[in-house]
Amino acid sequence: MVENVREIKDGLFPFNGDELHKLTFLLNYAILAPSHYNAQPWRFRLSNNGLDIILDKKRVSRFVDPHSREAIISCGAAIGMIEVAAHYFGCSVNINYENTTDRDLLAHINLTGNFDPSDNDIAWFHAIKYRQTNRKYFDDTEPPNQAIDSVQSYAKTLDVQLSLARDIGTIIKFSDMVERAVKRQFAKPWFRFEFTSWQRSLLSLKPDGLTGHGFYNTTLPNLISKPMLNWFNWGSSIGKYNVDKCRNGSPTFAVISTANDDRTDWLNTGRLLTFLLLGLAHQGLSVSYMNQAIQEPDIRKQLPPILQSLQYPQLILRIGKASPVHFTSRRSVEQTIM
Repeated sequence: MVENVREIKDGLFPFNGDELHKLTFLLNYAILAPSHYNAQPWRFRLSNNGLDIILDKKRVSRFVDPHSREAIISCGAAIGMIEVAAHYFGCSVNINYENTTDRDLLAHINLTGNFDPSDNDIAWFHAIKYRQTNRKYFDDTEPPNQAIDSVQSYAKTLDVQLSLARDIGTIIKFSDMVERAVKRQFAKPWFRFEFTSWQRSLLSLKPDGLTGHGFYNTTLPNLISKPMLNWFNWGSSIGKYNVDKCRNGSPTFAVISTANDDRTDWLNTGRLLTFLLLGLAHQGLSVSYMNQAIQEPDIRKQLPPILQSLQYPQLILRIGKASPVHFTSRRSVEQTIM
């Protein structure tokens, strides 16, 4: 275990240790996975039989994620981090999704043998520690084909579609739908209170949550903006801010979608997300999410023909380049183990 979660000493991997010790070390990378509101909705259970990935229901956003879809995607991303790290250290990974009476148990992982990492595997691994979500306006840098092509074969094995949207007409239509969703969400007091419950100042000692930077166009300090967001509906101005960010600060959108909409699809979406984010980070690109339209069921149904996606869009990401931002906090491995 390490005190600073981003100062993992890769050379300490227990090559001569047993499976339990190796899986325990790999959790140092799993906890760096992205998650909705940086809620980190995962728990891990280690035993001589392997590793269980368990959904932490206490960390699911009740109003914006009532079916735990985004939380389970986040757990899939943690699984993806384990895959990437295990491959780098020369270990094959066996992942079984669980459909037991324990609805919170999502997957079981074992290390099954040796693995010869490719150049992509090595590059993705080295991007883990500096990958970050960046909600700034992006410049016009577009992702190179290599960054997308390198994960397309993986997408096919998971039955997940990864597509790009660059056409300004498509972006304008999409941004209008984002604005509708944002206005609707912020009109609900319970949404605003849930949203601000995950908001943190840069001085916060809590190991989760997000700063308000980039969510809304304001320079108000966190101590003032949180109560103002709670008690006043800023949906109109925040909606317009997101429209402008889509049209003038987002040269490329990536859409991850599936033909079905169940736990398997959500976990596969998260696993693919990890490989995509690490590939883009390796290329020096920035990424953030624009999922409000997906979070509103009726608006989500209108997205596929606009975005040329499969029936169920799962994630929509902005891609470009911007200066780095502060890293979000993370719980330690010890805090996530059951």
